[in-house]
Amino acid sequence: MAKQLPFYTEPGDITVQVGAGVLIHRCGYLVVRDEKLLTLYVPDEDIYFIPGGRVNCGTCTQKTVVREVEEETGLIIKEEDTELVAIIEYFFTRERSGSKCHEIAMYYRANIAEDAVIPENELDGAQFPFVWVPLKDMTNYNIKPAFLPDHLEILDGGLKHIIHYEDGFEVKHVSA
Repeated sequence: MAKQLPFYTEPGDITVQVGAGVLIHRCGYLVVRDEKLLTLYVPDEDIYFIPGGRVNCGTCTQKTVVREVEEETGLIIKEEDTELVAIIEYFFTRERSGSKCHEIAMYYRANIAEDAVIPENELDGAQFPFVWVPLKDMTNYNIKPAFLPDHLEILDGGLKHIIHYEDGFEVKHVSA
């Protein structure tokens, strides 16, 4: 019997147990309105994170973002409404389980109509509401990944490669 992973996955998700660690392939979507960033909030852990989800095997990351926007918000966008702005290699220890994780994430800026209503969200039976976090106050929030408040330039376009370790990070500008 396969070992149960220490967090939510669905069949087909690219989440692989590798020795004592876990390799995760994820996509996130960045939405900014009125100088605020859309996040999901986990009340039990006081964590704000970028909406998105794991990539399914055989699905490209851009299609994953389009699917995640629809699943999480009910809004329909097209691939051309997205732009890849960051490739993130994120090394962290899962707080609940202590598992060492290596996440490879693609972050897309998603263009969602200004008048579109973003509803509250429910994932995995727990309430994770959307919260608009003011860009100027991001350091006052427990944002994951933690590099984000210091690197809001990923919202400005141009592809960045960010390597984030638990004890620090480095940013490589792939394109202008």
